[in-house]
Amino acid sequence: MSASEPNNTARDILRLRDEFARRAERENQTARRLEEQARAARAAAQQLEQQAQVMQQAYALLQKDEAEKRTSEAASAFDTVLTAKNAKRNFVFMIDGSGSMQGIFERAIDTIYETSKKIAAKGGSVDVIIFGNHTPVMLDINNESQRLYAKKGLNSGTDMAPSLQGLAGILPSNKPAHVVVVSDGDIFDKQKSQEQLNAILASFPKVQLSTVVAHNSAQPQRVYQEVFYTSAAQAQPRATGLRKTQMEEMMDGLTVANDRAKPSVTVVASADVGLAIAATLTQQLEQANKPVLRRPKPPKNAPGQ
Repeated sequence: MSASEPNNTARDILRLRDEFARRAERENQTARRLEEQARAARAAAQQLEQQAQVMQQAYALLQKDEAEKRTSEAASAFDTVLTAKNAKRNFVFMIDGSGSMQGIFERAIDTIYETSKKIAAKGGSVDVIIFGNHTPVMLDINNESQRLYAKKGLNSGTDMAPSLQGLAGILPSNKPAHVVVVSDGDIFDKQKSQEQLNAILASFPKVQLSTVVAHNSAQPQRVYQEVFYTSAAQAQPRATGLRKTQMEEMMDGLTVANDRAKPSVTVVASADVGLAIAATLTQQLEQANKPVLRRPKPPKNAPGQ
């Protein structure tokens, strides 16, 4: 081995060392650049998330304003059909008090309270039943402490049948009455409740029954947003692909006489529950105010008399 060979080996090692060092520095520079880009991207993402939150809040406020406007318009329509005469009919609201009604329940209570003041101003009154437990709650809607406490709901199940016994006890046998059920669509005792409702409709022929189903969803646009569906009138088509709730199925299965309007079901997003209640009452009063067409009696001297 010549004397120059160790020197060549040492130079090769040093050359490789320097090459690896240069490559390592380039990689470190690339890593620092990518880290700076990542920090900038994270900062941009945070800003975009904040902007998205602001837009969501703005959207929620806009939806709230629009819902309040729609509710106000529906309330005005109710004002036009409410008279001193029909205000003296029985008005009964039955509200699902289960935990899944959070958000819907409070809006329903507020709407019913405002409605009750209008009915009271014309000499009438309303009854409010909160159902869900085996012992339903009779709410004095005009009692502020009861009303505020009731807004917490029962946080119960959705048994409706026990409350129907109370409903039968306050309905007049020969006087028009308006019953509005407010629910999110769930019901535990569907069959039993349907049987009792059929018995009530048969025993109280002047009762008009309607149901408002409001959906409280984190993504209402994927459930029932902007859907207004009335099973009796078929005024607007139901959104496709939406499964009927248990409450809808129960109401659709009720038996009514041929000359009697089938109980209607209105399905809305939770923000529009106030609108739906007011619109439902308006529809009931308009139907009740329609003149009854009676078949004329034949003259006394007609042949065959």
